[in-house]
Amino acid sequence: MKMTAGLRAMGLVKLNRAWQNLNARKYVSDQLLADGEIKKSRIPLNIDTNMLKIGFLGGGKMAQALAKGFIRTGLSKGEMMLASCLPNDIGSIEFFKALPAGTPVIRVMPNTPALVGCGATVFARGKHATDKDAEITEKLFSAVGICEEVPENFIDPITALAGSGPAYIFMIIEAMADGGVKMGLTRPMAYKFAAQTVLGAGTMVRETNLHPGQLKDDVSSPAGCTITAIHQLEKDGLRSALISAIEAATLRCREVSSQTEKN
Repeated sequence: MKMTAGLRAMGLVKLNRAWQNLNARKYVSDQLLADGEIKKSRIPLNIDTNMLKIGFLGGGKMAQALAKGFIRTGLSKGEMMLASCLPNDIGSIEFFKALPAGTPVIRVMPNTPALVGCGATVFARGKHATDKDAEITEKLFSAVGICEEVPENFIDPITALAGSGPAYIFMIIEAMADGGVKMGLTRPMAYKFAAQTVLGAGTMVRETNLHPGQLKDDVSSPAGCTITAIHQLEKDGLRSALISAIEAATLRCREVSSQTEKN
């Protein structure tokens, strides 16, 4: 299958026997754990790890986040290969060209919060991928966050929203902390409370199933400081800037895809 459109952060492929000796735990232990021991998480995993061997081609930040996340859940063995690459690299990877005809390929778009079990992943199956392949993919990536199968034309906008999204949130946390520092807080305290506020707000949206606008209204007292701050954010174009950023990122994904397909 020719992998198409957008930021192909991950390709998930079943391998022939030549690749099955790769061991994700050894790879990560040797390459990725310089920052210290990672404790296993309590995330439940309904995959028989004795039947699943996972290897990585490429050791970039996304591969590192996934590998560390998988280790947190206890995954260490497998019969799959994860190839992690940027969109402009995918067309030149000889590995994909050498795959046997009929090899199942599933295109996966994760994000780096998979490192801490809070990833947001979508995948689209290729024409040779079976329901079983899709089930394994969903279970595998659900071990490090949420995971859903989507039509392939959804991959680009989700890449812009969730794949690139952590960077937007990091900027927001940084800016909120800068505001706190300007008003007298220490830098560590400002980062701590900005990050916790973003975490709490996101959790409320997910857990309550209430519209974000309603949750915003609930904390905006008449003539209070919150509605005053919201007014300033609206004047400065926060909402429009985020919408434009996701639109621009989606269009860039499609542009890169078009260039890759010509190579």
